[in-house]
Amino acid sequence: MRAMTRPVAAAALLAAAGLGAGAPAEEPNTNAAPRAVFSASRRFAVKGLPSADALALALAAEDAAGRLESFLGQPIPFSRNQPIVLAARSDAAAPGRAVGIQGWTDRGLVQKLEITNVERLDQEDLLEALCGLLVNRYLAARQPSSARHAALAEAPAWLSVGLAQNLYPSLRARNGRLALKRWEEGAPLSVSDLLALRFLPAGRWSEKAFCGVFADWLFSSPADPGLWDRMVDALIESPSMAASGLARIVLQQDDSREVEKHWELWLARQAQVRRIGERSAADTLAEFEARLTARPGEWPEISARHLPESLTMEELIPYRAEPWLPAVALRLQVGLGTQGFGLDAGLRRVRDLYLAYLSALAPGRPPGLFGWLRSSRPGEARLRELLRAADEALAAYKEEQRDRARFVDAAEAEFSPKAAEPGAMEREWPRAEMQRFVDEASREAPR
Repeated sequence: MRAMTRPVAAAALLAAAGLGAGAPAEEPNTNAAPRAVFSASRRFAVKGLPSADALALALAAEDAAGRLESFLGQPIPFSRNQPIVLAARSDAAAPGRAVGIQGWTDRGLVQKLEITNVERLDQEDLLEALCGLLVNRYLAARQPSSARHAALAEAPAWLSVGLAQNLYPSLRARNGRLALKRWEEGAPLSVSDLLALRFLPAGRWSEKAFCGVFADWLFSSPADPGLWDRMVDALIESPSMAASGLARIVLQQDDSREVEKHWELWLARQAQVRRIGERSAADTLAEFEARLTARPGEWPEISARHLPESLTMEELIPYRAEPWLPAVALRLQVGLGTQGFGLDAGLRRVRDLYLAYLSALAPGRPPGLFGWLRSSRPGEARLRELLRAADEALAAYKEEQRDRARFVDAAEAEFSPKAAEPGAMEREWPRAEMQRFVDEASREAPR
């Protein structure tokens, strides 16, 4: 299975920072030491980028941190003068890469995010690496002092990546679609499968989508103020967690089968909600278009007249002087109005344009003996202009819905079909190579 390379700009950290993936990185001035640019809270310091880009990245890191705090309902433990350093550099021979490094010194917690070739870096990889350091701060703050000096606790990838994948709405929506698609195909990841993902390589893998949905399940349940603390304490004790251990944290009972059952039932409910939503959207549009047609044979006031079985909005124009037309126009207006509660904002705007056309087609008669003289009855050209505006708005709305569907299909297509194959990730990124990567990062950590 191959990782995706096309970034999702709306959900990516670099896009939030305003750093275009196609913009070349500016070479640092080698004659002077680059100055660090701090975020407003001084929780993040950026080095190695031009000041404007460094400031934008610092602001984006603050935004991601704020989103994480909001999702967990817990402030990130930052101590004074212990920022996360985002150090950027260029290397013509290297790919884009983001590696989090941390250690405990006499000055306390030291964390650094080494960013190589920011212009080549997949934006989600940067977001996940930053989120990994942020989540580790929760663990370090509760870890006993003696244990911190020996080895800092680190969050497993299923948790840190899962939380990162919940920070932006477009990522959550995409991951939900992909995970539910695999569930419907009978190939979901179980709780045990997910808890085994302590390490995940760079790139966009379907396993990461499942981690995002898994974290959503864990933290979207009814409020449990002690859930996060229990999770952190368990991970400090051991970064490896079995399904029975998660059952104790989430359900407060030692039964792996129960937690697997709850996860499976939650996925089933999400799939049901998704199907209902899809049917509702399609049915709503179909019902709306059906209400744009008059059916004289079904209406007593004109059923005896020799008229077609149905009349479109345009076909009503030649009958605008008929005495029965106001009653027909009123029926159409009432029909469109009663559906208003089930329409989204875009379709409501389309509905209002058709209501304006119907009001002009059969204007109400002002009160008084000579009210008919004062009634405003627009000509055929004006009626066709109003109807054309409504028809064009409806066509644009339908095209927007098709564009959304195409975007979803394209996003899902970016995940290789190999994602469903068990062990595909391990074949692409062998366990020995993964461990070498982890060992290399550990050696570079400050002591």
